[in-house]
Amino acid sequence: MEKNTENKLLHKITDRISYRYRQEKALSSFKEKKRRYLFMDEDKFSLNYIEISIRCIYKKWMLFFSSMVWMMMTISLLSYVKKLLTVLPTISDQEYRNAILLVSISLPAMILLPWLVCLIHAFIKQYRRMKEKMIMDEVRRYLR
Repeated sequence: MEKNTENKLLHKITDRISYRYRQEKALSSFKEKKRRYLFMDEDKFSLNYIEISIRCIYKKWMLFFSSMVWMMMTISLLSYVKKLLTVLPTISDQEYRNAILLVSISLPAMILLPWLVCLIHAFIKQYRRMKEKMIMDEVRRYLR
């Protein structure tokens, strides 16, 4: 009996991560959104389309500038780490050397990693927004 439930669970997990499952889920979501937009009032649809279009443009530029800031921060922090590491061999006190090494590794990581996580999250959200806009573009073409 346990073997049967394990097989069902394993089968369910493999179905969930399969390409076919994700494709079917995306297709059903697309059909539902398309149907919702087709039956929406024309003015309401136009307003939603304009809002999503503006939001996509705004977020695209915000992501661009955030990415540039992240790259500049990375470059400046790496130059800071490089300077610290060039000073490291000249220091004779082992405890002080370890402290400098710890600071030179942990400080950039503490600053850059949360920023990187936020950027990745923003890119994922932007991808979803663009997908929504493309669905709305498809509906607009269909309505004309």
